[in-house]
Amino acid sequence: MSSFLHLYKRSGEYSHPVTPVTVLYVLLGGVLAGMTAVTGLCDPDTWWVIADGNRILAGDFSPTNAYSHAFGSHQWNQIEWLSSVVIAIFAKLVGLDNLTLLQVIISLAIAAVVADMTRRESGEMSPLVFFSLFVCMLVSLRIRLTARAELFSLLFSAVLLNLWLRRVPKFTLLSGLLGVLWGNMHPGVIYGLGMICIFAVSSFLAGDKSASKRGGFGALAFFAGSLCNPFGFLNYWHVIDTLLFVQTQKLKIAEMNAPVLWQHPTFIISMILAALCVIPALVRRHFLFLLLFLLFFPLAFKVKRFVPYPVMLLLPFTHSYVKEAIAYLAKKWDWRPTTYAIPAALLIFCVWAAVAELKIWWPVQPFEWKVNYRFLPSGAADFIDRYNPPGNVFNDFNHGGYLAWRFYPQRRIFIDGRVPAYTTEVMDEYIQASVGPPGALNALLNKYSMDVAIVDRADRIYDHGAFERKFHMLGWELVYIEGAAFVYVRPGSAAAKAVTAPRFRALKPLASPEELHVTAQASPAVLIGELSRIDPQRLLTRYDFQAYGSAAYSAHRPDLAYSFLAAGMQRFPADIDLMYGCAVTLKDLGRYREARNLLSVVIKDARNPDKADNARRMLQQIPSERNGHL
Repeated sequence: MSSFLHLYKRSGEYSHPVTPVTVLYVLLGGVLAGMTAVTGLCDPDTWWVIADGNRILAGDFSPTNAYSHAFGSHQWNQIEWLSSVVIAIFAKLVGLDNLTLLQVIISLAIAAVVADMTRRESGEMSPLVFFSLFVCMLVSLRIRLTARAELFSLLFSAVLLNLWLRRVPKFTLLSGLLGVLWGNMHPGVIYGLGMICIFAVSSFLAGDKSASKRGGFGALAFFAGSLCNPFGFLNYWHVIDTLLFVQTQKLKIAEMNAPVLWQHPTFIISMILAALCVIPALVRRHFLFLLLFLLFFPLAFKVKRFVPYPVMLLLPFTHSYVKEAIAYLAKKWDWRPTTYAIPAALLIFCVWAAVAELKIWWPVQPFEWKVNYRFLPSGAADFIDRYNPPGNVFNDFNHGGYLAWRFYPQRRIFIDGRVPAYTTEVMDEYIQASVGPPGALNALLNKYSMDVAIVDRADRIYDHGAFERKFHMLGWELVYIEGAAFVYVRPGSAAAKAVTAPRFRALKPLASPEELHVTAQASPAVLIGELSRIDPQRLLTRYDFQAYGSAAYSAHRPDLAYSFLAAGMQRFPADIDLMYGCAVTLKDLGRYREARNLLSVVIKDARNPDKADNARRMLQQIPSERNGHL
């Protein structure tokens, strides 16, 4: 045991030559980082960030909530103003469809910084151990690696730790400059101040008074620099106020909730490995690792948006401990292949976990370069622009950012993801409208004179279709359907008169496939007319593709059914139900060869034996190529 603990005593200074192998590591890591950063622009908050940047570039720096018709006079301090400007300029230079490039650049920069820290902390990297942890880091980063201000906090956190580990002689000056930049880009500057305080305290506990003094002066310089912004201390108060507001109002914002652990296996693996390093870190008196772990792990365990920070910042230290532990085991067991077998097994396990996590999040964060309009109410916004109905618009919390960017300054929205831009009263009213009876929603609509509603169908805040159901119960008229949103108008209002589009009456919100089948049998012409007005390429969920396709087939329109099911297969290519439905419609359309190909795949799928049996029977009914009936 003593020989094992000896491995974790403080080692001396290493020389750190840059070798071709090191360059290869960085390049390979960069390729992985670039690939995982490709998510498409499906984060609604990206859009109000761009809108803020455009306003500032146009000379409007007024501290008011300019996007809301209900709270236009409420104070909104653009504390992320520099990030908004940078992202808006970048979008203008490369175009919105290439804004993902910014995510790739930041991801590459983080990868390079983390690789450099790991090399310096370990002396010589273990490729298999490093890439095991690195893959976990990239996948954990992916949930926050979207074109918004927090990108820069992730990068600056890694840069700050790297500056400390490098022991740069001008750390105080660089800390002050980083504080100035960070303080104007994101409230996450409070994380940076916490980190520098940890640098100073950890050095003091380790008995390194010189480093502790350097860290203390660095913290003062960083704090002073961070106050060099138009809003002073508001950067720090913003984080505390938002966390307190979300907790007290019980606002179920996905990123502010605790992570569902089975949805984040890479985070679990990284934290388990880091936790196993705590005891040897205590033996080494490695207080920097311990304090970083104690700061960021509880935060990440409580709030999902913090998940990438401990995974990223603890990686260099975890790599060093795991590498030395493997070397100790190889020496103890006197079996050299241990040096490769354990890291290889770890890499395989981490890659498996990474792939599993990417599959979990793929439906809401797919690998796409361009703007992913399926997740945005772009069709609904087009519809509003086309008919230009008078009156105020109701919209949900989630889509507000996109609609603010899309409509401003011609039209104002009701609410969006900028929590501090709204009063406690309105947030409470909004929550009650969502979780309370339909009367609460009706009171809200009447109070703010809203005659048009753009409702998020995904309903990612409360996830139970609350607004869809309530608008239907209130008798509002459904005038537009797409995957991301419904558009309703108040019956009898001026907005209802302006929107001359036919109403959706057969396609009721949240109708089950069985209900749609009954409607198809009773009123096939009406149902077909309504389905024909929906663009299958704008749909989002498996339910929509399957339900609308089945309804069209029940109404004896296999061609229309195929348009929905084929669009579903483009989005969910491995879905057996959609595949089987496509085969059925292709058979009825006389496209036998394509039907046979799909049925063959269904038959081979062992997860649904009943579906496979049905596919075999159908395959026997299709004329064979030999009989010339293709």
